[in-house]
Amino acid sequence: MSTPANDLDQLFRSHFVRVNQTADRAYEHVRPAYHFGYSAASQPSNQGRTFDEIEQDLENGWLNLRVNGGDWASVREFARAGFEGPGQQGRIADAPPPGESRDRASYSDPLAEGMDPTSPESPENLRG
Repeated sequence: MSTPANDLDQLFRSHFVRVNQTADRAYEHVRPAYHFGYSAASQPSNQGRTFDEIEQDLENGWLNLRVNGGDWASVREFARAGFEGPGQQGRIADAPPPGESRDRASYSDPLAEGMDPTSPESPENLRG
C-alpha cells in the first residue's frame, strides 16, 4: 500500500481538526505521531495485529523518536489514528499483502485446461 505523503497529511489533518476540539496544539506538533502510527501499520510484522496488541512496542519506539511531540499519553490517540487509518482500513484478516496472492485455482475460466465444449469428446457431448 502506498499513499502519497500529501494525501496522508490531508487525511491526518482532517482527523486532527475533528478531534482537537480544544485547539490546544497545532497539527504540526502531532504530525509525527500520525506518521509514526501509519509507518507501524505498514510493517509486515504488524499486519493483522491491532493497535492495542502492539501499543507497548509503539510507546517504546516513541520514546526514542519523539521530537517536541510530547509524551506518549499526549499523542497516543493520534498514533492510533495513523495506525488504524489509511494503513489498516479495508484490510481483511489473513489476506496476503497488497500485490501478492496465494496460490489458488482460477475461477475466471470455467473451462478445464483448454477443453473445447464443442468437441465430440467433450463431456457435454458424450451424454446420451
